[in-house]
Amino acid sequence: PPSCMPAPATPATPAPSEGGAGGAATASGLALDFLEALIAPAFMRRAVAAGGLASAEYFELLRGLAAPVSCRLFLVARGTLPHLVALVDEEARAVRAVEEADGVLDLLQGRTLRALVELLASLVEPPTVRERLRRGGRD
Repeated sequence: PPSCMPAPATPATPAPSEGGAGGAATASGLALDFLEALIAPAFMRRAVAAGGLASAEYFELLRGLAAPVSCRLFLVARGTLPHLVALVDEEARAVRAVEEADGVLDLLQGRTLRALVELLASLVEPPTVRERLRRGGRD
């Protein structure tokens, strides 16, 4: 899997579709750019608020890009955890409010909460945390 750490700048690196040795570095940089955009607090909040299929697709894309341990470490280093915890709290409160008001659980809203919790769990799972501690927080 491609690394999520930025590749050193190289002049005129060809795109993966153009062939050449720079394709992997470009793919890594592109994955990093996508992660940067996807974890922006305003963007993440909009994706959660969208709910339904749009939210599910967002989390599927984010999950795929964050699959490599290096990408999860990148997300942790970028300070994603506190924002993610806040979103889990907000979404849990929203699900609870709907349940109390209607007496019915909104499954779509519950699915978004589950996706948030799964993402949070993937960022704090032992291999990710162990790697971060092994490096002594040097990222």
